[in-house]
Amino acid sequence: MTVSTCNTNNDNGKFPSPCPPSVPAAAIMGLGVWTPDFPGLSAWMSRTPTTPPAHPRGALVPPMLRRRISPLTAAMMDALAEASAEADLAGCAAVFASAHGETSVLGALLEQLTAAPPALSPIAFASSVHNTASGLLSIATHNRGLSTSLAAGHDTVAAGFIEALGILHDGATDVLVVAGDLAEPDRLVCPDERASLMAVVFHLRALHALTDTEVDDVSTQPDSPRLMGHDGPQPLALLTWPVRDLTISPPTLGIKEDLARSPCVGALNLADAVTRRSCGPVRLDGGAGDAWCTTLSFPRPR
Repeated sequence: MTVSTCNTNNDNGKFPSPCPPSVPAAAIMGLGVWTPDFPGLSAWMSRTPTTPPAHPRGALVPPMLRRRISPLTAAMMDALAEASAEADLAGCAAVFASAHGETSVLGALLEQLTAAPPALSPIAFASSVHNTASGLLSIATHNRGLSTSLAAGHDTVAAGFIEALGILHDGATDVLVVAGDLAEPDRLVCPDERASLMAVVFHLRALHALTDTEVDDVSTQPDSPRLMGHDGPQPLALLTWPVRDLTISPPTLGIKEDLARSPCVGALNLADAVTRRSCGPVRLDGGAGDAWCTTLSFPRPR
């Protein structure tokens, strides 16, 4: 892959950074973050852990359904509510990306099968499938649009963005990328290998919905693409199609080890870069994936 050089701003001033030469593929219109230590985007940006750790509420889901949702689904719904201010939840497409999905619920059901006598919970069974959160969002918001759930190990976040950008390329205007994972069941991993609960949501919008002309090529104007003719809400950032780039290292986020072990920590990498307005390539994994990266750029102030 050809790599060009661009000027990128950070706390130490300007320095050269490799930028894949490509044009932005979509705009990030909204962002939501939920972890037990950082239950919201403002908490994440301040890096001040909540004491004691928070529990997800899942307030987007009606109370009758909320009683049966798992912590993972609740965290996804909380992050989604924060990210979707500019989204039409009744018609927006959604991609749910989770490496493990509801394995904690499934593990509890398998434990029940070994009990004497076996006693499976029908309510728990309905919440044990990988597309649980996708189905509940559809029910809660009366959304009959496209929705999909996927897993790709430590490349789950990258796979989610590739899927979402494909949906936009196929003609959709908006799509939600909902990435998250819950700690694995105790019987599957050692305690020092377990990951922490997290959820990050990005609201993506197709560029044709924002502008009547092409945006600048990121390889030539990485920090100031133009959005001519756009009169609506200003995007938080623009991003490119993910590409593999082994020269890009995962950032150091300064978070706890169990959160850093999450297969979806790449979503936090991207959220961090967006909130810091850090132009350039961002790894969509924590170092254990195949080095899929997207390149961020930021619109010029009007």
